Amino acid sequence: FAMDIDTFLDEQQKLINSYSLEFDENVFKNLTLTVEEKQIILTTMELEMETRILKLKQKAEELSANLILRSQLEIAKLPKEIRQLPLTEFINIYHSDPREYFEKQVAKKVKEYDNQLTPIIESKKRKWTLHNLRRQDDDDNIHGNLTEDEGLPKKRSARATIRPILQADDK
Repeated sequence: FAMDIDTFLDEQQKLINSYSLEFDENVFKNLTLTVEEKQIILTTMELEMETRILKLKQKAEELSANLILRSQLEIAKLPKEIRQLPLTEFINIYHSDPREYFEKQVAKKVKEYDNQLTPIIESKKRKWTLHNLRRQDDDDNIHGNLTEDEGLPKKRSARATIRPILQADDK
């Protein structure tokens, strides 16, 4: 099989060499054309150019129509709610992400629903506790019980450490 490839390549090389021998660059130098032949060549070139230009224009129109159709399909894939939004709002607030838009809409509806069901009532107990603590601190400072350096102990004392509960069997 290798011999067949080698012989084939040799034959191809010989064929290429024979073509190069037949081609003579000086052939076109001595070629003379009449005015009519030149005119025929020019008209055929103009016709060929016009047909190529026409084909290119048709191809460009076809590609632009396809692009417009694809962009319209992409826009049609977006839900109607998003299509009705202003473009700047969709880009700036939702970062051009439909999923983020719907997540924020759901979060907004849940928050509204929660606010309707459970109004936020401030706890009076916290206020009273905080008020009492402040009053107690004020009283202590007035009576001179606490100084600036005194306060809660920084470390636990030996009695305040948590020890495991021993059962009677463990001793």
